[in-house]
Amino acid sequence: MVYATDLKYQGTIDWLVSPRYFMPVSGTKAYVTGWDDKVSIINLTSLEKTWVIDAGTSPEKIKN
Repeated sequence: MVYATDLKYQGTIDWLVSPRYFMPVSGTKAYVTGWDDKVSIINLTSLEKTWVIDAGTSPEKIKN
């Protein structure tokens, strides 16, 4: 993962299964949809998942 403002490497999120869409919702939290029919909520500071939502078949884009 890199930050768009400075493109500096921040770390790797390797536990995601087939990520599709990423949407930051704050400076410390983001939602990621995946082909595994889940939406993962990620702590952007630690790059750990804080919650996983079963979303049904192939969740698409997320709107804020």
